[in-house]
Amino acid sequence: MPELHPWIAADSAGNFVATFPPIRTDEETEAFWDRLEHHFDSGEAPERFGVVLDLTAIRSSSSRARARMARHLRDYDAFHTRHCVGLAVVVRSTVARAAVQAVVWMIPHRAAPMRVFESVASAEAWLHELWAREVAAPAPPPA
Repeated sequence: MPELHPWIAADSAGNFVATFPPIRTDEETEAFWDRLEHHFDSGEAPERFGVVLDLTAIRSSSSRARARMARHLRDYDAFHTRHCVGLAVVVRSTVARAAVQAVVWMIPHRAAPMRVFESVASAEAWLHELWAREVAAPAPPPA
């Protein structure tokens, strides 16, 4: 698969791991979300995938960057419901983690599982567990 974006790596388990750099402009953040949304809209994304948003290096985030992430989660809720096994957000700071968790709780629909973690390893373990449950689940009856 060609490089999706410099901040994104695809792992062998079917997960996208997006690692946000400590310092980035609002324009760089906007370009990240635009590229990801283009990937989804063009049909380039796999049928099922997991996502890890690694925010551990971020020192601060502008209101514009936070609003852009919230807009993506709102606008792509139906897409994530159909295609996303789970969305894990990784934040090291306890205070920041609580703030992100509060935002997650405020997202109105959020059918795709979403959780906030302290480490990438725990986020990936959770996604692995979700993949295992999905594989073990019986197929729905034909329509």
